[in-house]
Amino acid sequence: MWRNVASFFQGWIMARGDGNPLGLEKMQATCANLGEHEIDKSCYLGLMGEGYMQMGDLKQAADTLDEALKLVKHTGENYFTAELLRLRGDVELRSGDKTSAEHYLQEAIAFARRQGATAWERKAIQSLKAITNG
Repeated sequence: MWRNVASFFQGWIMARGDGNPLGLEKMQATCANLGEHEIDKSCYLGLMGEGYMQMGDLKQAADTLDEALKLVKHTGENYFTAELLRLRGDVELRSGDKTSAEHYLQEAIAFARRQGATAWERKAIQSLKAITNG
């Protein structure tokens, strides 16, 4: 398990730091190796979705984030849910769908407030400001 975690975050650093697409491949392979292991997988999928978004693959980002959101509904593991919703809203915003983006961002803010997750709430509010100011 720890090798998978280390491999995933090595890929994350490659993708995020250097914009290296091999990092995303490493992240994908790690998620595939998790198999039925669902603990923390929604977080991994969220970070991977963010990587796809940063590399401009909005379709794959949306699909990956949708998979993560489906997983949290199944598992009830919600520590990363507000951030998943924010990222999904950011994908919609970059795709040009402001209405859908606002929906996801409002949902992220509400979810974060229910959890008392002020950092996630602030990030979602910042993303929402991009819609209202842009």
